[in-house]
Amino acid sequence: MPDETLPTGPPPSQVAALAIVGTGGENMRALASMAGARRDNIPKVKTSADEIGIHGRAWSLDWPKAKARLIETGVITLRGEREADHDSTKAIWIMQAPYAHPLWHSYLLVLISLEPIPGTKTMVYKLGATHEFWLAALDPNADVDACLRGDAVASAHMLRPLNFAAQIICRDDADARERMRLVAKDVIDGSLNPDTDFTQQWVARFGDSMMRK
Repeated sequence: MPDETLPTGPPPSQVAALAIVGTGGENMRALASMAGARRDNIPKVKTSADEIGIHGRAWSLDWPKAKARLIETGVITLRGEREADHDSTKAIWIMQAPYAHPLWHSYLLVLISLEPIPGTKTMVYKLGATHEFWLAALDPNADVDACLRGDAVASAHMLRPLNFAAQIICRDDADARERMRLVAKDVIDGSLNPDTDFTQQWVARFGDSMMRK
C-alpha cells in the first residue's frame, strides 16, 4: 500500500527567487516565504486517496452516492422534478497541493456536462464543447472527509472567484472523467499548478474560452 504521507515543498521547476512584484498571489507567496510560513497545519484526511502524487493527494468524490446522502439527511433539497431527473455534475475531485500557495492547500475540480436540459439554457463558449470544468481553491477549514461521505457539500466550500474554468470537447462522459483524473494527477505531481499565478499553464492546455477578453 502506498505511503500517504503528504509531500510538501514546491516542485524543483518552481524553486526560484521570488521578488515582491506582480500579482497579489506572488506577493503573498514571497512574503510568506520570507516570514518562514509553514504548511504543517494541513488537516489529515482519513479517507484513502484515489491518487497519490509527488507533491500531494487527490480524492474522487462519488457524487451520486454523496448526493443521495445529502438529500436523505436534508442537507440539500431538490427543486422540482427537473433537478431529480437531470444532474449535470459528472465528476468532482478534491486535491491537496500545498506547494501551490502558502494559504490554500486544497483545490476543487468540478466537471459538468453541457448536454441540454429541458427548460434550461446551456451557455456554450467553445464551438462543439461537450463538457465544462471549474477549478477553485477550497476553504482550508473544509472537512474533506465529510464532503467525501456526503455529510457536507464540497462545492459550498469553494472560494470565489474561480481559479479557472474552461469548456472542452470529449467523446463522452467517461472520456471527460478520465481527462479530469489526469488533470488531478498533474496537479498533485506538480506539473500543473492550480494557483492563479499559473493560469497560463491552464490556458495553454485548455484554451481561454471562459475567460474575460
